[in-house]
Amino acid sequence: MKRYIALFAAFLLTVSGLGGVFSVEAGVSKLPFEVERFSDIPESHWAYEPIHYFRHLNITEGDGTNTFGLGQQVTKSVFITMLVRVMGWELVSPEEGSFTDVSKDKWYYAYVETAASHGAVLKEAGSFNPDKHITRMEIAEAIVRALGYGTLAEQLKYLPVEFTDVTEGAEYVNIVKDFEITTGADGGRFLPENTAKKEEAAAMLVRMYKRLNSKVNELHGFYAIKSYDQAAIIKDLDSVSFGWSRLEYDAGTGSFFVATAKNGKSDFFIPEGYAEPMDIAKQGKISVQLNLFASNDTKVRDALTGEQIGIVEKLLSDTDAQNDIIVQVVQLLKGAGTGNDFIAFDGIVVDFENLRSEKMKK
Repeated sequence: MKRYIALFAAFLLTVSGLGGVFSVEAGVSKLPFEVERFSDIPESHWAYEPIHYFRHLNITEGDGTNTFGLGQQVTKSVFITMLVRVMGWELVSPEEGSFTDVSKDKWYYAYVETAASHGAVLKEAGSFNPDKHITRMEIAEAIVRALGYGTLAEQLKYLPVEFTDVTEGAEYVNIVKDFEITTGADGGRFLPENTAKKEEAAAMLVRMYKRLNSKVNELHGFYAIKSYDQAAIIKDLDSVSFGWSRLEYDAGTGSFFVATAKNGKSDFFIPEGYAEPMDIAKQGKISVQLNLFASNDTKVRDALTGEQIGIVEKLLSDTDAQNDIIVQVVQLLKGAGTGNDFIAFDGIVVDFENLRSEKMKK
């Protein structure tokens, strides 16, 4: 699923794949890092490498007798402790706790409070149930919130479920699947209500750690009309797209066009003073793209049916119109038709939003 973020302060990170951290072959005891082996983890076990990488990261030392606890179920307090350590958050220990069932004398108090302060667990619940075995769904929710995508998840509830046995909470499961933190269980199921075993929790958290620490191949920023006070950040990017164009429809002629002029109704136009942020990018040899914006919430009249439909939906149903827009975009990238023929872009970023109709899902 593609995520489009129309704020310059939010960066689009293109990260490398998750392969490469574990290079050992199945059944071979040599690991690509130095760590003491747990005595209860067979070399042939599917989680042999991630469990020991977990130990290599000092996230766990097992149960104190050099055993990991293979096959044991994980309590919420233990999982949240591991999650906080993976995130590297500084522990907080407030005088007054956030949950009625987590007292300050408990060993996990600071970990639960730290997770709550970062939004990984919700204070609104009132109670935490620290000794309850955590479910796979609860793990997905905690990971998504820890990564800062809780609000995004709420906005993605309309998306189809990617696992056959998930109904409630699909927005969280979809995100952890997209990030390759989980691939689910057998036959396309996620088993959301199943309690997680320690090795399952460790494997998911290791994948999360690898995702957080993957090499960034490209750092891309979106520059909007109101982003001038952040223009200095451009020099730190690999590429930037300028939100200076929009898709419009002329009902009189029944044609689409790419608009770049100010019309008093849209924030997507080439502004006065455009040269300054462009010069910062050009001087830093940073790739510049033109951002073409359209929201399917903008309604236009369908000449055939007389109905009001989304502008993007209408464009995507008209092949000739699409070809015409492509020609216009190519001209704009070269600087033609802008009134300032020296504005040239290296490419286009198409930002079509709110494609939520049943037809758009197809």
